[in-house]
Amino acid sequence: MSLLPYCAVLKCSFLLYSKGESTVFKAHTATVRSVHFSSDGQSLVTASDDKTVKVWMVHRQKFLFSLSQHINWVRCARFSPDGRLIVSASDDKTVKLWDKTSRECIHSFCEHGGFVNHVDFHPSGTCIAAAGTDNTVKVWDVRMNRLLQHYQVHSAVVNSLSFHPSGNYLVTASNDSTLKILDLLEGRLLYTLHGHQGPATCVAFSRVGDFFASGGSDEQVFDLFNFIVLYTLTIMAYSGGLSPELPLASSETQA
Repeated sequence: MSLLPYCAVLKCSFLLYSKGESTVFKAHTATVRSVHFSSDGQSLVTASDDKTVKVWMVHRQKFLFSLSQHINWVRCARFSPDGRLIVSASDDKTVKLWDKTSRECIHSFCEHGGFVNHVDFHPSGTCIAAAGTDNTVKVWDVRMNRLLQHYQVHSAVVNSLSFHPSGNYLVTASNDSTLKILDLLEGRLLYTLHGHQGPATCVAFSRVGDFFASGGSDEQVFDLFNFIVLYTLTIMAYSGGLSPELPLASSETQA
């Protein structure tokens, strides 16, 4: 069964689509900011401005439980790869780690100096990374509950991030209009991509990691190996080399 979640902002609910039909899930009392499936597709986690994280059983279309220790809007929530843990990011400046079975908060990570916009698990499930309005990206070990890496490579709010499937790289998107590729093994900035003309609001690696896509004022797709813009939604093709900290050299062709 193919299921696609949709976050309905105004109705404080979200829709679950399957084979042309949709089901409305209602339990939140404010805007729903994110939805995320567990890796087995059996559960769904949602984050909301009502300061809660909620977990749902997908195929039975049933609300299971709520996690409610945040004291401000919750921007993002994600399952760990094995589905046992949940991580959430909030405007209360914390990232919280939850045990799905006990429904308890295992740890609160409080190192961010501003709202936390996005959080995700490393493919191994042993680490998490978060992006915030303090212009930083932080990586924690969830086994030891300690900060591993701190990156201050952006000059504005960091909106989104995505791990490469290998776990060796992290790509970030920021209001400074850039994407940054971080080498997690070396703990350093690898590349800066200047493809956007405005804030870069979201970014994600493909399943096998050969591409990543970013969204903003001009959505573009980058080739991971050559770091070139492949296409935009306006069907303009770009090509050219990219060196660290330099803008894309581009040529335009019309379809």
